[in-house]
Amino acid sequence: FALIPWTSERKEVKERVTEEIINPETGEAIDEVLVLDQERVIEFVNSYNDFIPLDRFSVFYSPGGKTLQKKHWIIIEDWKTPDELKTIVTPDGEEMFTGVDQLKADTVKADDYATHRHARTQLSNETDDIKADDTIENVRIWHCFERKGTTIYYTVIAPDQNKEIKKRAIIPYWHGKYPIQDFEVKPRAHSFEGEGLFEITSRLQRAVNSIFNHYIDSLNLSLDGMLMAEENSLVSDYIVQPGGVIEYAGNAPTPVKFLEPNPNQLRVADEILSRAIDEVTISPYATGSPNDINDKTQGTATGILALQKMAGDIVTYMRKSFTSSITGFGNMWLQNNQQFIDSTQYVDVIEDGNIVTGK
Repeated sequence: FALIPWTSERKEVKERVTEEIINPETGEAIDEVLVLDQERVIEFVNSYNDFIPLDRFSVFYSPGGKTLQKKHWIIIEDWKTPDELKTIVTPDGEEMFTGVDQLKADTVKADDYATHRHARTQLSNETDDIKADDTIENVRIWHCFERKGTTIYYTVIAPDQNKEIKKRAIIPYWHGKYPIQDFEVKPRAHSFEGEGLFEITSRLQRAVNSIFNHYIDSLNLSLDGMLMAEENSLVSDYIVQPGGVIEYAGNAPTPVKFLEPNPNQLRVADEILSRAIDEVTISPYATGSPNDINDKTQGTATGILALQKMAGDIVTYMRKSFTSSITGFGNMWLQNNQQFIDSTQYVDVIEDGNIVTGK
């Protein structure tokens, strides 16, 4: 997911002070020079189309609605410092959030959802990034969007302080959509979330790990066996090592050796699972690997080209899905430009393979 807001921030820049040179005869200014030991500060509002990547597990939405834009409400969890909240303003230059100074005393130092987030995805960090850096005062905020018919309302809440820092108001965007875009590399039936490569192959990868672990365990048993002792015998603890000694009382224990596992069984299972993973992802040839489990042509040019073409088809399919999301937030950017930018803008449009400059 990505948040696509029109962001306005209060900025300060410095510039040199100039001094006019006056013609003593006419009293008119004939030139300007820089005063190197003086400077002045200029304040202005910088507005632009923003793109904020969102963690999948920081976006919450209502159960109803088949697409993201049809959801009845959407909540986005975010972290900001009080100073960051103060710099964000409306396009008119007014402060976006209120009561920010009162949030400092109640600043939260930890992310309660860090453990939950890591439990649901192994791609995130195992540590709590918010808690790990206790030198920065972070405030948890919720961006709350709610759809009522064709109208979308927006408010911002600091849940840990139970304070509303931006009152409920209609979003200002002409496009009339949630300023949020979802991304996917592969569609999923009856869901707009899609699915990723790791999600598709996770069970296959777990099966590969399970089979390999079973083989290694069996191999360890065959190399380091066990002892069979009678019930009235006493065998002291021992360590399997070169030159080791086994102490016993009574009858000598009998070593038990297990059969060594057949590596062909591991190879067959591994090839089947590897082929399944290969077929739903990208050919190793396409990633620069010198071999591929599905190549039965012994690496000939024809076999490699065939597998690369199959991989290209998968990549094209994924790129097509991703491009639709790029088009979605691109349309939001263009409509925001039409709404908030007063000066004339020129956009290059491709028509019939030719670049046409239009206003």
